[in-house]
Amino acid sequence: MSMRIGTRESALALYQTRLVAGLLAPAVTDIVGITTAGDNQRIALTGHGSAGLFVNTLRTALLDGRVDLIVHSLKDVPTEPDGRFTLAAVPERVDVRDVLVGRDGMGIDDLPPGALVGTSSPRRAAWVHRRRPDLRVEPIRGNVDTRLAKVARGDYDATLLALAGLARLGLLTDAMHPIDPHDLIPAPAQGALGVECRADDDAVRIALAALDDAQARITATAERAVLRELGASCATAAGASAVLGDGTLTLRADVTDPTAGARILIERSAPVSDADAADALGVLVARALLDEGAAAFVERR
Repeated sequence: MSMRIGTRESALALYQTRLVAGLLAPAVTDIVGITTAGDNQRIALTGHGSAGLFVNTLRTALLDGRVDLIVHSLKDVPTEPDGRFTLAAVPERVDVRDVLVGRDGMGIDDLPPGALVGTSSPRRAAWVHRRRPDLRVEPIRGNVDTRLAKVARGDYDATLLALAGLARLGLLTDAMHPIDPHDLIPAPAQGALGVECRADDDAVRIALAALDDAQARITATAERAVLRELGASCATAAGASAVLGDGTLTLRADVTDPTAGARILIERSAPVSDADAADALGVLVARALLDEGAAAFVERR
């Protein structure tokens, strides 16, 4: 069979798509670049209507029959299910941590008082305010190369990026500072790819099943269930990180008030052997967060 893959046209998205294409070779015949709403630099990445900015245009191409499958950074995919599509594969996951990239190699403790940190992520901004309340935080846009360039030329003193993207593009250096995921809990499904196809396309769905990694699907499912149950939007400062070992899944999640800095953190463990059990643990953790008052910090979709 032959398959066409749809993807955003950023360097990272193309790299990730070529990785999936290589795993499917020789079945893939074409990679189709698609510009999404999230690539418009004038559109905010957070706030009402921001969910799915990097996803919806790709899904439209899938429904239109222009492509047979699409590749996402799974953390960008809305957590509410859509019966028209199926998440056919979550390939093996890579490092989930965030990285602080400081001018001249500075880390979070080296930045001078009043230094400017660029991030459009409420989760990352909340961490900066918690660690260094004397720093300024402002939004930053652009792909990975653009953000690194803005720090290098002094537009910002530092920024935060996913380690996975930096590593995939060969841009991770010893001058950058990976952050302990216990200190800054990663975004749900960070470091994971999601490969979608039409729900009624059995041939493609079966072909993609060979790429699915059980551990990646279980951990990402638990983390995404936290966001779904919270009803959180991209404007919520929320993180979730799951670790699977010896049949036990340990899930840590937090929600932070981005203005006052109050943080609610929950950790639970349970025996988990499949995605359904992982989803149930995510729901349990989210409800525990809500019981502790997290609803006051959640920006709804």
